[in-house]
Amino acid sequence: MTMGELADKLGVSQPAATELVNRLVEAGRLERASRAEDRRKVVIQLTPQAQEIAAGALAERRAAVASVLDQLSAFERRSFLRGLRLLAETLAGSASALVFDAAPVAQEAWSALSLVAG
Repeated sequence: MTMGELADKLGVSQPAATELVNRLVEAGRLERASRAEDRRKVVIQLTPQAQEIAAGALAERRAAVASVLDQLSAFERRSFLRGLRLLAETLAGSASALVFDAAPVAQEAWSALSLVAG
């Protein structure tokens, strides 16, 4: 991901994104690299340590969501998923979608529901 792409995703200026990246590089969470096809563009990526942290956090979140959804009946889970899809579609069509990308939320809920319903 380039600095510009990160700034766009976060909804902040490029200098603000650069400052955040500088701090995360200093903390050993991000690495900067150049693209082979265009050495002028700097891309950022998670360090192996940060990838492990992110994978652990994702696993914990999935387990927490699955635990909550496991308490719902099959009907309630289907109703929840329909509502979540409607919310994601609504956010995707609004200005809020610029700040909040609902697709990952919907995908995460779908994954958790698949685990519970499976």
